[in-house]
Amino acid sequence: MSQPDASPDCPSPKSSTSSFESIQWSSDETEGFVTRAKVVRYQTLERYNTQLKKFKENNQLFTRILVIKLVEKSRATDFENRCAAVPPGREVSVIPSVTYSYPLLTKDETDVHFPPTLFYPDFLHVMSSLPSLPPIEEYTVVLTTEKGDRTYAYCTRYNKQSRSGADHFFPEVFVVVSPFPAPAFYYTLSRSLVDVALKDAVDYNKLFASVHILKYPFKQQVASGHQVVMGIHLNNKYRPFQTLMSPFLSKIGLNASMFLFLAILAERRIIVTGSSITDISLAIQVLVKMIQPLQWPHTLIPVVPDSQVELCHNPTPYICGLLRHNLNQLKEILVSEISVTADLIDPIVFDVDQGVILPSPLCNKKSVFVLSKSMGYPDSLVKRLMDKLQKIFARKGTPQELDAKLEDKISRWYARQFGHFCHFGRTALSARSRRIMVSSHPQKSSQAFLQWFLESGMYQAFVQLKLDFDLDREMIENFEKLCKKYAPKITKGALKERGATVA
Repeated sequence: MSQPDASPDCPSPKSSTSSFESIQWSSDETEGFVTRAKVVRYQTLERYNTQLKKFKENNQLFTRILVIKLVEKSRATDFENRCAAVPPGREVSVIPSVTYSYPLLTKDETDVHFPPTLFYPDFLHVMSSLPSLPPIEEYTVVLTTEKGDRTYAYCTRYNKQSRSGADHFFPEVFVVVSPFPAPAFYYTLSRSLVDVALKDAVDYNKLFASVHILKYPFKQQVASGHQVVMGIHLNNKYRPFQTLMSPFLSKIGLNASMFLFLAILAERRIIVTGSSITDISLAIQVLVKMIQPLQWPHTLIPVVPDSQVELCHNPTPYICGLLRHNLNQLKEILVSEISVTADLIDPIVFDVDQGVILPSPLCNKKSVFVLSKSMGYPDSLVKRLMDKLQKIFARKGTPQELDAKLEDKISRWYARQFGHFCHFGRTALSARSRRIMVSSHPQKSSQAFLQWFLESGMYQAFVQLKLDFDLDREMIENFEKLCKKYAPKITKGALKERGATVA
């Protein structure tokens, strides 16, 4: 990996990073970071926790399956035509439509929850690029309603051919809807269902009804009933296509990579823009993968359709892809200069070709430190991680080798910051446990970071899902091994106070 040189014309940041030991925040500023993290969590996570508990009690495999096809405008509903409004001067003959749903959708559900353009955002471009489209694409759309209900839509888009193989049909999108973030499992299910659905004379109602009655294999539950359903093998160790991070991160450079990573952890609104849908989608996949084993618990839309740019006005955190020509519709929410307050470095706009363009171009390391500090990161904390990643950016190796090193360094950094959460078991999310985690950390910079990060939806969603649901066990087990090795030590007295034991 190699890093592009900084621009010589870049203006100097307004503050210095010569000292990496002092925190340089007032108590009011520190409280501001903590308050923001709490507010975001209350807005987006509390309702979702209730939703997950209800899903676990009902224990259905999924909440809905949709099939999205391109149909003539005259065959689509009025709502679907409104969703697919095209720019002036542009004509389109076919638009996305929900052609099948199990269970059946009511009119209100269709209009409110499942606008088909979200699951088929590039319908305007499909006709011109049909021969070059991959046979199968997978992407996740995460939506959060105003009430805080969250939906994960696992989309599998596949190409169909006539029996002769000479004629191509428009790709169809198969969508498995669930409130639960388990992409490896649901893409296995989706791929299997697509394989069956492509066969002739398949009764969709019978197929999906048979699968719908199954139970999700939650943690510590036996999944013996999930092995074969109507010829579908759900116990295959299939994993979705693994996005490679290092080629993209090498292209944008260390400064942009570091800043975007920290902005995601700080739960900012992030708009990824460019001229190519493929490039935008890839960038978002890389950003989401970069924070693993943490997961982005907020709205995630790989590409916002041209007709629904208003989704970017959402005040809660999101990561949204947006074609560059739509940026002019967001003038009122985009700022033009650096703000030194935490609330105003938001939204962040990243162009896949030009780099970070808002709040300010990242010209050198000092730019990263200035902006990161305004989001609540002490300089020394950022410097330690940046130094580790810089060594990887300078290395040579295959993308797979470099990705493995990046994942290891980031996971070790997590373990050194908050890996001691493993000591607390089910009390890890209590206010007292969080205070102990902060006070027991030996480094002041990490204490300052943990004060607000442990209040965030990002951290608390990760712990909650780890405790109660079956995440990617291999990834979590590897992270727990790193926690045992690198996590800050906690005194036996503190653990006894919480009823925990030394792991």
